[in-house]
Amino acid sequence: MPPISRRDALRKLAVVAAAPALLSACRGEDVAGSAMRHAASGGAMQPAVGAAPTFFTPHEFETVRTLAGIVIPADERGPSAAETGTPELIDWVMTDELLGDPTNRQTLIRGGLAWLDAEARDLGAASFVEASDDQQRQLLDRIAYPESATPADEAGVSFFSLFRNYVATGYFSSPQGIEDLGYLGNVARTEWTGCPDDANAFAARTV
Repeated sequence: MPPISRRDALRKLAVVAAAPALLSACRGEDVAGSAMRHAASGGAMQPAVGAAPTFFTPHEFETVRTLAGIVIPADERGPSAAETGTPELIDWVMTDELLGDPTNRQTLIRGGLAWLDAEARDLGAASFVEASDDQQRQLLDRIAYPESATPADEAGVSFFSLFRNYVATGYFSSPQGIEDLGYLGNVARTEWTGCPDDANAFAARTV
């Protein structure tokens, strides 16, 4: 099997995360209506690209931006996650109570950012943002592969697993990520016979 790129791996992660909505859409359920009801019931609107953070400190947000750009870097298919509003989305997710009690995710993400800085200082850098590319990747290699991580890095693994999910979701729900997915949206068709069998089968396997 040929090697899979990081962007394609995260693309699959984002699709799996969206599988319940995909299955609902294929069954004709009102997914868009549910999202609109969420907004109407008091959910905050997602922030624009470049919006100032409301949860993260300036340094934390700089770390979020740096890390998002490492998780999905710019390539020939599109910009990095840092350029698509993904950091702003992660900041928004930290405080939207309609997504559930934010305490646990706030603690895990903020604690993970502090963990990165502490580990970067052990390598001689002032912070993760100020560490060299090699130092940053050295740290991330320790927590990106849970099956080979040491018990001492368990907190970092938990943080990075959640953060990577947020980046994949944020990027592939952005206009640039949707284009990368090849999603066509509401395109007029002369006939509709429902989702293909393979799409239905995939969605059913992942819910």
